[in-house]
Amino acid sequence: MVAALLGTLLVLFLLFRREWLLSILSRMMSRVAPPLQADIVNRVGLAFSSLAVLRNQRDNLRLAWWSAVVWGTAILTNYLVLQALHLPAPPVSALFVLLVVQVGISLPSAPATIGVFEYLCVVALAFFNVEATEALGFGILLHILVFAPPTLAGLLLFWSSGVTLSQVTAQPLHQGPSEK
Repeated sequence: MVAALLGTLLVLFLLFRREWLLSILSRMMSRVAPPLQADIVNRVGLAFSSLAVLRNQRDNLRLAWWSAVVWGTAILTNYLVLQALHLPAPPVSALFVLLVVQVGISLPSAPATIGVFEYLCVVALAFFNVEATEALGFGILLHILVFAPPTLAGLLLFWSSGVTLSQVTAQPLHQGPSEK
């Protein structure tokens, strides 16, 4: 909670003090070669410019609404899976599982977070005295319910558009400055 508050304050500071921060950066970079200095200051300025979208109150309200819808849907999914498995956990456990899983899977791990996702569900539900084997079953079912539909939809869209796996893997994912 504290990290989120500090992050929000940092973004607001960056949003409203952009020119001041860029001038400080420019002064700090005075010992760097001028072309490189200009490039770095320009890139940081562009990054700060991307925050300008946050000045529009109407867009912020839309963003907050859709964020609440997404989080609410995720909490509801967790709760319904808990209920479907008749697990003895209170409704707040659905939110707790979501938070633990989101923080845990943000770290680098196995592809599709296989194993990590389930383990985090077991750890989160242990706080509510849910047996490890039942919590593992919950984690496996929830993982399938969360990842299978978008994966299958993506595969269906690939197939219907005629895109093959070899075409996708032949394209570089990111073209850096040295590759242009």
